[in-house]
Amino acid sequence: MGDTPSFVEWPDEPFPIEAETRDCFSPLQGDVIRNMMRRAPNGPYLELGTMNGTGSTQVVIKEFPESPIVCLDLFQSEVKLQGFINNTWEGRHNMRAMAGKTCDTLPALQATGFKPAVVWVDAGHEEDEVYGDVTFILKHFPEAIVGGDDWSTGHWGVKVQAAMQRIIEEGLIARRYVGNNGRAWFFTNRLDPDKRCRFLNGIAAKN
Repeated sequence: MGDTPSFVEWPDEPFPIEAETRDCFSPLQGDVIRNMMRRAPNGPYLELGTMNGTGSTQVVIKEFPESPIVCLDLFQSEVKLQGFINNTWEGRHNMRAMAGKTCDTLPALQATGFKPAVVWVDAGHEEDEVYGDVTFILKHFPEAIVGGDDWSTGHWGVKVQAAMQRIIEEGLIARRYVGNNGRAWFFTNRLDPDKRCRFLNGIAAKN
C-alpha cells in the first residue's frame, strides 16, 4: 500500500466469502451517533475504528443515507477488509475507507481536504492513542461534532477517561462540554445552548 495511506477500492461485486458479523455494538452508542447525526444529517461522517462495519457504520448507512461516510480502521488482514466491504455493500456508493493506524490515516485524510461534520472515535483505546486522535480532530476539524465509545467499560474506560482528563487540563476543551451516557462520550461545544439541552435530553446524558 506504500508509506502514505490511500483510499480502499470497492470491487464491482462482493467478495465470495462469509463476512464476519460479530458485534458488540450497544444501543447507548447508537443513541449518541443518532443525536450527533441529526444535527448534520447530510454529514460527512468520519468513523475511527470501524471493525467489521456491522455496528456504528450501519446506523449511518441505514438512517442517514445522504451522508458521505469515511471509515478508518487497521483492517488487519485482507479477509477483514473484504468482510468490511461485504458488510457495508449497501452503502458503497457513498463510502470511502482507509486502512492503517489513525496516526497515519488521519493526516492522509486531512491532506485531501476532507472536512467531517460528525466524527465517531472508536479506534485505539490506549490513553495516548485516544489523546492523539481527539486532539488531531479538535485541531484540524474544529467545526465537527465529536463523540466516541468506551467511556466506562472497564479497562478501556479508564484509558479513555485519562485521555479526556489530559485534553481538559490542556485547555483543548472545557469540562462542561464533555458528557457521557454511561457507555459513550460526546462533546457539546459545537452546539448552541438550546440545541445542547435538546442533545443532552435526547441521549439521557450522565455528567
